[in-house]
Amino acid sequence: MYAGSSANRNTVSDPSDNPSSPRTDGMDHSDAPKRTQPSIRSWTVVAPAIAVLLAGYPAALPASPPLKTDRLGNVPVPAVDVLKQLQAGKYFLHARAGRLGRVPVEKVKLPGVKGEEGGLVALGPGGSVYVGRKTLLCKSTDGGRHWTSYQRSADLSGGFFKVLRDGTMITVTQDRTDGRFSQASRVHVWKSSDEGKTASKIGSIKLPTERFTRYTVFGLTLLSDGTLLCRVKLYGVVSSRRDTLMLYRSTDRGRNWQGPHKLADWCSQGDIVATPSGNLLATLRYQRGRRAADRPETDRRGFKHLFLAESADKGLSWRNLRPLTTVFGQCYGCPAIQSDGTMVVIHDTRYGPGHRGSRAMVSYDQGRTWADEVYYVSYTEDRAEPSFSVVLADDTILSIVGADTKWKGPIDLFAIRWKPARPAK
Repeated sequence: MYAGSSANRNTVSDPSDNPSSPRTDGMDHSDAPKRTQPSIRSWTVVAPAIAVLLAGYPAALPASPPLKTDRLGNVPVPAVDVLKQLQAGKYFLHARAGRLGRVPVEKVKLPGVKGEEGGLVALGPGGSVYVGRKTLLCKSTDGGRHWTSYQRSADLSGGFFKVLRDGTMITVTQDRTDGRFSQASRVHVWKSSDEGKTASKIGSIKLPTERFTRYTVFGLTLLSDGTLLCRVKLYGVVSSRRDTLMLYRSTDRGRNWQGPHKLADWCSQGDIVATPSGNLLATLRYQRGRRAADRPETDRRGFKHLFLAESADKGLSWRNLRPLTTVFGQCYGCPAIQSDGTMVVIHDTRYGPGHRGSRAMVSYDQGRTWADEVYYVSYTEDRAEPSFSVVLADDTILSIVGADTKWKGPIDLFAIRWKPARPAK
């Protein structure tokens, strides 16, 4: 879902980006589209909340990353006119070793009408690719070069989805009528056997309402063994007032769920990928106000940065929470990883340096270290929309990138096929 989105978008907004927001703690207290759903048949097993709260990371944050992300590649951020040309063209700008060059890409605009934002992407059987928009699903059978679209079930609108090996589409949605928990609050789980045209509810995730005030669903991940991971942010822990990103697991195609397993405090958004070594790597938006115990170099506004975390046990526990970006407002990023361990993270840049837009960072060792280079992916007049990606069978990265061309205008979605240019040995 998208930070900084308006009410008519298939996204979760970030009121902390709005000066009129009543919240002053710097956290993302966003709400998703309102939903009212009937009672469920299948409930998850909820772990004792106190055990979850005591688990997790130490209070002190790791040192700042050695790579400063304000001006990667030893090249100044391109001027607005240059970025506008990039947006109209079929190439990325690539800064490395003091040089700015062009990397050709294949780029097509996705079908849809004004207000049909979105961008969640999932692979299906036989090389098919699906992209979720507000009321539509877009489908490609040739690796993202050509697309068709059709109406998706209203029950699935706004939901995160994945496609199982047999073509079954699993979607998670949330229901909330007033932005607060009730005893009936659930994350609803849906199954579709016709590519999302119709759907039936198969289960739900029961949430620990006694310790949290509300929730937002922030993602669904499908592992190679069929395990599903649903990320849910729970707001307002009674004992600490922290907002916590939790993870629920299903090993039976979404019917039953176990959890919560704590991923991190103060985190939301992002995505999870499996690395060739077998670990999971999560990109996370880490956001909170500044504290007296923070390091002197901490931004006076606190944190609104992109972080990473790892799991070696398929999401049961997480470790090595660490910052990836050093610029306040570079906070929403989604990863993709090729078979040789080359990883890219396309992230937004909201407040500069340079104009708004998306940029991609690169790691050549599965996210352990990051190269001093950057790809300029998009130019946007208003909001820098998050960009979700999948990796195709031939290691081509297919990124779904959103951009607008006028202030508070509708978002256009583009499907972009590309590969990072490895440095010469």
